[in-house]
Amino acid sequence: MGRKRKLKSPPSKIRAEQRYCERQRAMGRRSRKFWTTDEETRILRQVLANLRAKKRSEEADDEETTAETKRSACL
Repeated sequence: MGRKRKLKSPPSKIRAEQRYCERQRAMGRRSRKFWTTDEETRILRQVLANLRAKKRSEEADDEETTAETKRSACL
């Protein structure tokens, strides 16, 4: 038998993966790997949900403040 050749991904798959990585980087994301138990994963998801809710709340407050400032400037 001859030597086994290493299989390569087709060029279209490689380009698709590169585009995906570029989009993720544009959103400020980085590739990370986590080894967690099911319980740790559940906790991480809860923490992340709480952080996202807090951020949305702060952004809503900022928008409300900006709207009030614009209204008072019109008076």
